Amino acid sequence: MLTHTTFTTPPSPPPSRFWRTRHPWLSTGLPLNVGLLLMAAIFAYSLYSAFWPFRTLEPRVQPYRILTSVVRGGQPLIYEADYCKRTNAPAVVTRTLYGDTGTFISLPTIATNLPPGCHVVQSATTVVPATAPPGRYTLELTLTYHVNALRDITVKVRTEKFTVAR
Repeated sequence: MLTHTTFTTPPSPPPSRFWRTRHPWLSTGLPLNVGLLLMAAIFAYSLYSAFWPFRTLEPRVQPYRILTSVVRGGQPLIYEADYCKRTNAPAVVTRTLYGDTGTFISLPTIATNLPPGCHVVQSATTVVPATAPPGRYTLELTLTYHVNALRDITVKVRTEKFTVAR
């Protein structure tokens, strides 16, 4: 006589028990908590770096005063800068001459690292190109400070008008 035998498989354990038996360190939840804390810290630092109001350079007098009101091509333009610098970061300075007739002349970019604090200095680093047409001009300085990996801060200052003569 034949008898019919049923084979049953034992129930499989739930997935959480499976991982707990194979990897006991996962049962504590510690790596998950540390990962979440690390992600929250990185997110908070990113927000701080991107939006915190860093103070770099604040001009006390605007526009900067021109000490040589008439300049010939090839001569330095001397102006007086009155500022307060609040950071140790160096700046990349883009200089542009804007004429009354709508002309503009881009000058070479320079790097500078002014000392922190409030100062009044005379600058003669800007040489008017010999090819500059005669007329009235204003010098615009664009100082760009790289304050952190996520942010650059740009400060624009201008000088009084001056004359370029032949």
